[in-house]
Formats: sequence, structure tokens, C-alpha cells
Amino acid sequence: MIILFSCMAASVLLLTAVGFLRPPKLLASRFINRTDRQKLRLAADSLDCLYHKMPYLLSGHVSGRVNGLDINLKLLSGIRLKRLRINVKYYTSANGAFSITKETKLTEFTSQIGIKDIQTHDSYFDSRFFLDAENPDSLISLLGSDTRNKLQNLFEKTEALLIDQSRIIAEFTWDSYFDHQTILTNVRDIIALCTALSGPVETKYRLISIARQDPVYAVRLNALKVLVNSFPMDDSIKNILKDKLSSDDNEERIFSAGLSGSEGMENLHQFILNKNIPDKQVLLIIKSFRDHVFTKSEQALRVLFKSTANREIRQAILSAFSAFGKVKNLDIDDFLINHMADENNEPIKTEIIKCLGACGTIKAAETLHKMQKDTINPIISKALSDAITLIQFRYGRDKTGLLSLSEKKEEEGGLSIFDTKNGDGGQN
Repeated sequence: MIILFSCMAASVLLLTAVGFLRPPKLLASRFINRTDRQKLRLAADSLDCLYHKMPYLLSGHVSGRVNGLDINLKLLSGIRLKRLRINVKYYTSANGAFSITKETKLTEFTSQIGIKDIQTHDSYFDSRFFLDAENPDSLISLLGSDTRNKLQNLFEKTEALLIDQSRIIAEFTWDSYFDHQTILTNVRDIIALCTALSGPVETKYRLISIARQDPVYAVRLNALKVLVNSFPMDDSIKNILKDKLSSDDNEERIFSAGLSGSEGMENLHQFILNKNIPDKQVLLIIKSFRDHVFTKSEQALRVLFKSTANREIRQAILSAFSAFGKVKNLDIDDFLINHMADENNEPIKTEIIKCLGACGTIKAAETLHKMQKDTINPIISKALSDAITLIQFRYGRDKTGLLSLSEKKEEEGGLSIFDTKNGDGGQN
């Protein structure tokens, strides 16, 4: 019985394959039919490619060269739907292997567990594609706005997409709307993407082009950072940094100024005085002032310290003052002491004390000593003690006398400077 049933099934499939029987209506949409073949043949003729005769119901195949590129088209039957697979071989100027695929549940999961892909900083693009590369800078340099638009166009039309350094494979769901013109459009879109990904332009100059022209500011900024971190600072990069000092985008301007020496600091100084800037960007500017020890910004930072209630900004300003105090006498004792007296936030108060330790004078040490005798807060007391010690160290190192604490009376603390030139401990 089993042998008889198998023979009957084989006969049905054979008759169906040679065209004497039609498959059931439920399966007909999943197999290649005469109309599908005709569409594929017309596309082959238009592309001046070779149409290959394949077994009925199984697949259709076109191969040839278009615009100097090897292409293969395969129309495949499937369990659920028919699919058109287009494979184009090309050569890119990227350094090293890379791959671009659609985001999937698997790639989303790997991102959640810490395996991050390369980011272009175009949020729309990054949410749809998974990027991997041996040389991330080289891949980023290929993904200008025009290339990203071409990729996003294919994203919308394809069921699956794989792009690497030598080929593009795109898979489309074959439906009744597919005609030979639709096939041609898809082939041309893929060839246009190949052209965008190839070419002789070096990575560096691709990145410069993106940094100057990309419509997405975060992509421009990312390209600029890649340039600065990956290439020597030559005139081409210096020129783009200088141009960015007048950028409409604050973060581009702040980043570029931080790498443009005194000219960049002057630019930021005017910027922070004349603009209502978001707190995040204010912090970046203050950090630049601190890192470059741009003491000219002291007065502007004093004004900002008085006017802001943002704890991070106030701490950043105090950090900048500490850096300034290492190279310049700020005459900032009264300013900081007055704010310390009015400050109720313990972390900010502690930072003010630390700042006085870094740039305060003997006068500040005397005030801190008196405060230490009156405070019962152990954290504040420790900060006061450390600040006094730091002032002692600075004045002991930089001047003839050694600053030290001595008890004048049981109830009254005092500061004195002992001459240690001759080691006799005599008081000046």
C-alpha cells in the first residue's frame, strides 16, 4: 500500500512538472508559473542579460553584466511566498571587510547584552541597520546621506538585505504587482547603491565631505570626531574645524573650538556670554575652559556661578577655578567664601572648600581654620582640613616661609609662618 501511494504521488508531481496537471489553487501562488517566467524573460531582454530555462515550478534565473557589474536574478518558489533574489558583485574602496544587514530580533538582542554595532548617529538609519566592520572609520566614510537614502529605500522594499565589501544580495517578495519594470527598477536601485559604495575616493576625504555636507548634524559631528581621532591634524582638518566655529549647531561649534587653540576659546567665550545655551552644552564649554586653562573666562564663570542653580554646572565651574589657580592668582577668596557661607548643599559646599584649597590664599586658610573649629559635620570638617593642608603645601613650596597652624590660645586658633631656612624654627 505504501509503495502504491508513493508511486501515485510521484506520478502527480511528474505530470504537474511537465504541465499536464495544474497544482492546487492553494499552492499555485507559491510556485513559478508561465506568467512569472514571461516577466523575468522581459527583464532579461531589457537588461541585455541571459535568461536560463529552469525546471517548471522550481525557479527562474537571469545572469549577465550591467554597467560593468556581474548580476544574477533568481525567482524562487517558497513554502509561503515566491521570492526574487538579486545578487550583484562590485568592488568598494573600503579598507577591510564589512557587512550591512537589516536589524533583526537577533541583532536587537545582541545589542541589549552589550554587543554594539557601529553607529552613524543618524537615529533613523541606525534603528534599521546593523553595521559591522574591521575598519569602522572606513565604513562610516562610505555612509554619506546619499548612500544612506539609497539603503533606506531598499530597506522598505526588501524582505532581506546583505551588503559586504564585494556583493549586494537583496531579496524581494514576488507578488502579483511585480512586472518586468519593477524588476528593472530594483536592479537599477541596487546598481546605484554599488556606485555609491565604490569609487576611488579615500576614507579621509569621504569623511570631510560628510562632515561638511551631511544634512544630519549628529552624522556631521561623528564624522568630524572620526577625522580628528584617526588622522594627523593637517590643514584640511584644521580648515574644517575653523569653518565649524560659525556652525549653527552648538555641539559642532563647541567640539571644533576645543581643538582650535586660543581662537576656539575666544569663540566659546563670546558664545557663552551671548547665548542661552542648554545646560549639557554649557558643561562642555566649561570643560574646554578648564582643559585649556583659559583664565580669561573667569569673570564669565563667576557670573554663571551666581545665576545658575544647576549643581553639575557649579561643580564644573569650581573645577575650572581650581585649574586656573595653578597658573594665576585669581583673587577669588571673598567670592568663594561668601558663596560657601550661603550654600546649603553639602556636595557644593565641599567643592567650594576644595577649590579654596587649590587656589585660595593665606587669608582663605585663616577663614577655613575658623570654620573648622565651628563645624560639627565630619565631611565638611575633613574637607576644611584637607584644604588648609593644601594651602600650607602650596605656600611652603612656593615661598620662603612654611605656613602652619599654632594654638595662640586654648579657644582661638591661629596661623603663623615659620622660617625654615636655617632649620631653627624661629618665627618671622
